[in-house]
Amino acid sequence: TRNKSGIKGVRWNESRKKWEASITFKRNHRFLGRFTKKEDAIKARLEAEEKYFKPVIEKDKR
Repeated sequence: TRNKSGIKGVRWNESRKKWEASITFKRNHRFLGRFTKKEDAIKARLEAEEKYFKPVIEKDKR
């Protein structure tokens, strides 16, 4: 990715001086929050991936 975090859905908001996390699932964009620490934004993104993507992946495996 071209963002500073190296993680899709995690970006640095220069004007707010915060890391932001988001995810898009089934054409719905979900804002996950703003974080002081990059690691917290990454954690939020990974947890959202588990919540939204894992059930779909598991269903497709059947």
